[in-house]
Amino acid sequence: MLSVAHQNRSLGLHFLSISFIAIVSFGCHSTRPADMPQGDVQVQIPLSIGEGDHVEYQLKNVVLKKIESLRHVRGAFAQFYYTPGLKNNRLDGVSPLAFFIQTAHQLFIPKDELSTQMATMYYHFQELNLAAIDLGLNEWVSNTAQVAIQARVMDEDSQIMKNNAFFDGSSQSFVFVPFDLNDLPITVNGGIIAHEFFHSIFYKLIYEVIQKKNIPIAQKIHSQTTHNEMTDLENMTQQDLFNETYLRGLNEGLADYWAWSYTTDYDFLKWSLSAETGKRTLKKQPISYETTKDIENEITRANVNSDYPSQYLGRYIYEIGTGYARFLKTLTELISEENEISLEAAKREVALQLISYLKTLPIQINDLKKHESLKVNSLFLFFAQDAHGRKMKLKQCQHIRDYLAYDGDQFECQTELNFFKVVKK
Repeated sequence: MLSVAHQNRSLGLHFLSISFIAIVSFGCHSTRPADMPQGDVQVQIPLSIGEGDHVEYQLKNVVLKKIESLRHVRGAFAQFYYTPGLKNNRLDGVSPLAFFIQTAHQLFIPKDELSTQMATMYYHFQELNLAAIDLGLNEWVSNTAQVAIQARVMDEDSQIMKNNAFFDGSSQSFVFVPFDLNDLPITVNGGIIAHEFFHSIFYKLIYEVIQKKNIPIAQKIHSQTTHNEMTDLENMTQQDLFNETYLRGLNEGLADYWAWSYTTDYDFLKWSLSAETGKRTLKKQPISYETTKDIENEITRANVNSDYPSQYLGRYIYEIGTGYARFLKTLTELISEENEISLEAAKREVALQLISYLKTLPIQINDLKKHESLKVNSLFLFFAQDAHGRKMKLKQCQHIRDYLAYDGDQFECQTELNFFKVVKK
């Protein structure tokens, strides 16, 4: 889920529409329904290019694969519903129509904003799905993303939610609510779409597993969706609330890392939710993260200040998450540098290890004894181990050591056959 920002920016489709007019004025004609192609279709959509401080959005030509109906932008990788309802806990409603201009070179250019959004989302869900399959997540990802556009969702104040998106675990769908800022719409922000896609992975690897195994703590964790506003359960202990809050924060942080990994844009939020940029930027920062004591103190404040502590902590979970996102992003860059491999290869290596870590979380949860809390440094400890076959170079070891030492424990890097390992002093 994404926090709502209210600061406006003169960016996005205003810029894109200027480029659109310049391009479609040459050799194009409208496309009748009977002319709409199937299979692999070349379209033009806004994509971010570049990395670091040099990211910008430009119109690019891409291929939408396995399209069944370009009129509805429906195919193997996504199906769209406009202002849908729910039926048997699944999205139910009309499929919106998309309109394109066809060039002489079989390039299809969206004619309006909704068509642009649908084509762009289809492409991102396609690429994210193919990448997840490459990582061995076949059984944990749905090939066809069920996507709600302009969904009318009520927030905790009984108002229509705006300027947000979330993955809904109960309906297994991606929900995009109305967007009324002057920024780039969330529906064409590749980083935000990747962020939400990761939530579907986290849900299936963590929440679904602990539910199916009937692990007791699952009854105390609000896992029916990863993003809907929390409805606080009765009789939650301090440890229950801690574990719930930590998992929510971890989920958000890893989703931000996944967004960076997909786009190489450490400020992917700024294009659509500019007020979030400074707090959640993944640009290199001094080491910090929320320790066990920090989270416990915030939970105490939540219990004192609100009858609904889970809702109260809804903003705080992003503070928890950002530390983990920054840790993984810097580690990825160090692996690329020290191992002399491409950044893309380093991203894949870290993603594989991250998936292995996520698969350990249900075990950690299952092993918790009464009144025990999850360890906030477990991600760092996992990457410090070489059990999964990774041999660390010096800077990688020092990076992990520094994160482990942030909470007061003493660690050091020891050399072993020209590689390094993190050990506790």
